[in-house]
Amino acid sequence: MVAVEVDEPRDVPEGMSSYVIPEEEYVVFSFEKKYIGEFWNTIYTEENQLEYNIDLAKPRFEVFASQLDAAGMVERYIPTKN
Repeated sequence: MVAVEVDEPRDVPEGMSSYVIPEEEYVVFSFEKKYIGEFWNTIYTEENQLEYNIDLAKPRFEVFASQLDAAGMVERYIPTKN
């Protein structure tokens, strides 16, 4: 899903839907874009899920910001287990 962060919900255009990301505790992973495939293959191992206490059943997201893009970086937010 592609999304845009807004301060307040507004009228949603036809064919689109709104979604509120629940307030959670997140582990933030920052890495170079060129390593995104390697990141997915690594973080989703059972060992790393336990090490970082991440909960893949909850929504997770990436933030795209001009300063990250200029540096060729990605930030991925993955919620932790309670």
